Amino acid sequence: SDEKSGGDIAEKAHIIPASTSNDNSFENLVILCPNCHTNYDKNSAFTKEDINSWKKNREKVIKSRFCKKYKTFEGLKNKVKPILEKNKNIYESYFLNQQSSNLWERFTPQLIINNQQIKLFLENNKGLMQTNEKPCYSNQHIVNKFLMHLEEFELTRESDEKIRNVLFPEKINSIFGVEPIHDSILPSTESLECLLRKLKDISIHLDEENPYIKSCNETYYLKDSPRIRQLYNDYSCFKKIGVRLGSLLFLLKWLKNNNINYSFNKFPQLRNITINSQEFLVIYEYCLSNEKLQSIAPKKDLNIINLYNFNDSWCISQEAYQTAEDMEVKLFTLNNFYQYVRNQLGNI
Repeated sequence: SDEKSGGDIAEKAHIIPASTSNDNSFENLVILCPNCHTNYDKNSAFTKEDINSWKKNREKVIKSRFCKKYKTFEGLKNKVKPILEKNKNIYESYFLNQQSSNLWERFTPQLIINNQQIKLFLENNKGLMQTNEKPCYSNQHIVNKFLMHLEEFELTRESDEKIRNVLFPEKINSIFGVEPIHDSILPSTESLECLLRKLKDISIHLDEENPYIKSCNETYYLKDSPRIRQLYNDYSCFKKIGVRLGSLLFLLKWLKNNNINYSFNKFPQLRNITINSQEFLVIYEYCLSNEKLQSIAPKKDLNIINLYNFNDSWCISQEAYQTAEDMEVKLFTLNNFYQYVRNQLGNI
């Protein structure tokens, strides 16, 4: 039997023949290899009791293998990711390929087996998933939606119309590093700085159209927000927003596009930039007040750029300008910074 010899193709079989029972319930279904399926249906080589016994034994084996609780998300990911990749390959090879509809039907039982394994892993390790009170910011919400999809997929397999309310949430592939999505960038620069401190062997590419970081041969796109959220959760890197990351990345991309060399002089702190031997600190304040400037306690000759650009010159108070003069520091709105760099370099 498939229970003993192990087959690489699985077929859905009815314990009591569908022709007499019309019973497509889970209780009347079993997965067999093609040989056992034929021997059971046509040769009566096994009894119903044999089949039910194999099914129960297989359920015990699956539960023992896939009910494990992991201490870290990385351990869970190493088990779930390969199964998701197999499912993705089956879906793309047979469902999306209109000429392979028959093969899709043959491989669907394998999908269901894979889904049962993933379901057990996720149900026993939900506590490892990043969560938020707002569903749109919660990876745990994505997992719950995915589990609903798995159940609906299995229950509607025998339906001719196959109408489903819960479609496959593509963000589940993002969470487990199967395939990135193109979403919004998480706003906290401070959170990214915290993550960079904790990752190993890092390189950063923040001035790209699709910014990313690398660590130990893993690539993390910042617009792949479910995966980044999970990283922040795993490394306890959720920090209050001080400087909005999207605004900082826009500045870095502008510098690159204008062939202006820069470096991070306090890496992995991203808010301190050196350009042409001058040090710049980026902040994000609706209006930089005198009190806020004094709390920054800038050193002499520091340049401060306020990335808040929605109210232009009003984003820095007159009192702050006066205090900055006494401190011998320079304050820039974003537009003033652009002009200052142009004048200083003289080649753009």
